[in-house]
Amino acid sequence: MFTRLVAQNEFVRHVSFTPGHALCVVLFTDEQLNDIKCFCESNTPDIIRSVLCVDRTFNVSSLFLTVTVFKNNSVLRANSMQPPVFLRPVFLHGDGTFVTYLTCFMILRGFLDSELQASELKVVDGMVRQ
Repeated sequence: MFTRLVAQNEFVRHVSFTPGHALCVVLFTDEQLNDIKCFCESNTPDIIRSVLCVDRTFNVSSLFLTVTVFKNNSVLRANSMQPPVFLRPVFLHGDGTFVTYLTCFMILRGFLDSELQASELKVVDGMVRQ
């Protein structure tokens, strides 16, 4: 079932389910991945470089939806003169354990063939640690 889902949908990049660990689904398009490379790399000009932010704030049924976003500093909104925030890769997962997040980020990192300038993981109250 998972193999067919990944093979038939260009947005679904990885699905894993292993005994003792939660479901992990990594979702993004080639365009979203290219935007991360364009706007969040260390060699991106300072004037447009952005931070890739991660936020697990959404529950979808019994799953968590973790989103990644960045500010597109190459354009400004006419009404606020602020850069728009772009939604990029998302993760669907069954728990908030370190192993689950590590799996999601390792999969994403595998698709990124360049280095991001920096990353920061903020552990918030309520996040399960193992």
